[in-house]
Amino acid sequence: MKNNKEKNLPEILLITSYPPRECGIATFSQDLLSALHNKFAQSFAHSVCALEAAQEKHDYPPEVRYVLETSEPQSYQDLIEAIHLDDGIKLVLLQHEFGFFAALPEIDFLHFLQQIPKPLILAFHTVLPNPNEALKTKVRDMA
Repeated sequence: MKNNKEKNLPEILLITSYPPRECGIATFSQDLLSALHNKFAQSFAHSVCALEAAQEKHDYPPEVRYVLETSEPQSYQDLIEAIHLDDGIKLVLLQHEFGFFAALPEIDFLHFLQQIPKPLILAFHTVLPNPNEALKTKVRDMA
């Protein structure tokens, strides 16, 4: 039986921390993909770009097609190019937590978001009830 990628289904690429990394967002993302697969397996494929830092390397399950080393600027460019070259990817869903991308200067992270060549959804995992002006500006700039 062919997997969904082989069936040429449109693909959602999820950029996130992912198990075996021990992180609440990693677990959330794995559960989200499982639920999407259970409900929409005949409608679209999904894959993962796992977030890693230089000091942290993992062996990932097959759904992880890409790894973004968040402390390495070239890794961001490599991911943008890979997304651009993959005609199957129709949507990118980025699970955002400010700490994930802290190693990259803010302007470079914004540039990364702007250069993703497919529709992008940002899911914020830090939502403060009364953010200060600096945080509001960061979120507006990302949006």
